[in-house]
Amino acid sequence: MSKRVKETAKEELERVKHLAEEAARSGTYLYPLRGIAYFLSHKSLWKPLTSKLASTVGLGAGITTFMFF
Repeated sequence: MSKRVKETAKEELERVKHLAEEAARSGTYLYPLRGIAYFLSHKSLWKPLTSKLASTVGLGAGITTFMFF
């Protein structure tokens, strides 16, 4: 049984290692940073965000206050 567990653990480690290498090569982890840079460089996107942001933050604060106080 112990040998089987060790083999399974080694196989899983190799699979995780392969997935991590693929993720590092793909560069998809950069998309959130690119999205933030795009948002900051296009001021036309700021107005829709700010118009909804106040009501969303207010609602979240109200719900949190109601839940805990």
